[in-house]
Amino acid sequence: MTGCKKSGSASASTAPAEPTYDNAFAQLQDMPNQVNVKIDWVKQPLADASALGDEFSALQAKYSLDIKQLGGMASAAFVDGKIEISADANIAADAKADIEAFLGKVKAAGEGVIGIAGRAKTAAGAVSKMALKAPGVALKATGHLKNELKVATDDAKAQIQANIELVPKLTADVKAMVPDAVGKIKAIPGESAGVITELKAAFAGNGSFPKIAGGASASAGGEAGGEAAAGAEGEGEGAAGGEGDAAEPAA
Repeated sequence: MTGCKKSGSASASTAPAEPTYDNAFAQLQDMPNQVNVKIDWVKQPLADASALGDEFSALQAKYSLDIKQLGGMASAAFVDGKIEISADANIAADAKADIEAFLGKVKAAGEGVIGIAGRAKTAAGAVSKMALKAPGVALKATGHLKNELKVATDDAKAQIQANIELVPKLTADVKAMVPDAVGKIKAIPGESAGVITELKAAFAGNGSFPKIAGGASASAGGEAGGEAAAGAEGEGEGAAGGEGDAAEPAA
């Protein structure tokens, strides 16, 4: 795709910020989820662009627009970042504002798609660092849980001790999932080529919009995340957070 490369690349420079955790054990538990968040962030522009298909059809029907006429304007916005209504389009004045607003969304979608490669590079780097970060978070998590154990009631002690014993597994799970997740992230730009071709055709009025579901990526870290959730199910502060030992989120 050509056009808007500067804007599209700029939008890809910052990955989603991680939450601020109340304690390091909660942070360690959430690491698999944060890997999935980054994978979804790389793919999100495709879903955003595809979601405009319903609005494309609604505009066409509302103002009885020729699909090629609307497609020409949408294609120019998506591919080249141009928001303009042709002088010879014979479009009613009351329709122009709606069409221009829609073309603005299409332009933003095109810039987002252009930025997928940049997003992938950013996300791969961030996920790679998580393997190095996990042992330090685990050390803080163990310290936090041991402090909790000192003041816990008898009913809570067993669960806290179980969480302490779970920390090495959670750490190993994060470190083990990172290489596979990085590989998947790096593959997204190439795997997106076919979808981008479909989107170009759809915005030009030459085909249907691909159906792309949003949501979390279960494949990259579901097992590790599930283990984390199961291990902390009974602890009040382990998942929700306690006071003290607050772990700083990754940049």
